[in-house]
Amino acid sequence: MTQTLDLLRAAMLPSRRRKYLARALRAGSVAPGDFIRLAKSFGIATVDAAYLDAYRIRLDLNGRSITEAVLARGSFQADLFARFAGNLPDRAATFVNVGANIGTTCLNAHHAGFRDILACEPVASNFALLEENLRQLGDATLTLHPVALGARAEERRIFLNPESTGRHSLVRDFGQGAQTVRIRTLDEIAPARPCVLWIDAEGFEAEILRGAGEFLRDRCRAMCLEITPELLGPGDLDFIDGIGARHFSRILSLEGAAVPRVRDLDALREGRQTDVIFLP
Repeated sequence: MTQTLDLLRAAMLPSRRRKYLARALRAGSVAPGDFIRLAKSFGIATVDAAYLDAYRIRLDLNGRSITEAVLARGSFQADLFARFAGNLPDRAATFVNVGANIGTTCLNAHHAGFRDILACEPVASNFALLEENLRQLGDATLTLHPVALGARAEERRIFLNPESTGRHSLVRDFGQGAQTVRIRTLDEIAPARPCVLWIDAEGFEAEILRGAGEFLRDRCRAMCLEITPELLGPGDLDFIDGIGARHFSRILSLEGAAVPRVRDLDALREGRQTDVIFLP
């Protein structure tokens, strides 16, 4: 009851919203999914939460898995990032985050010791939260681009998923509207120095890598790539395996097991979305 009253006060008193939302979260008497539904029923769109016990983060209540994970565990994909970073002794490289959403992966990178961060996020509402959530990183060099990346510079429509703001896609049309976004290439925007790359682009990953030939050859020291089998285009898996063979010496599954090729991952054989780590 106390949690419900605090949410009602947050809805009715915008000037004191942060206070009452923080109290409602601390009460913790309902599951994150129920808290989100209740908050949305009062017209609340965002909520502040602790992140990794080191930061604050503004969450979109339509963020689905990201929002629920942060409210439940205080982070999103922190274990995966720790596995990735644990294989990278040098934190001096620029961390490049493509499909940065609201900044959880950038916060994971900062927590792991990266202090030079470049992030790209094309959807305006996500980019606004990304900027807000990274503003607290006063000891980091931040370069934020409100763009998508792809094989060539152009403009395209990104299809919006209003029920899950982490799933907007340049590939899959949800029938819920679209936004025209500018597309650039990694070869164009990445700095001329060693980088590590993290891509989560809802099916557009191979197109991003097609615009990164020089970057992969000369600058990319490691990469984490999300792959969704149902969104792969013709030849995409062969193309990604070719990148693995040419530019990296180790490929790890989400669980940390080594595989010779991306196509050998059990998750992909079973048609499941997974993350793949490429290491020198």
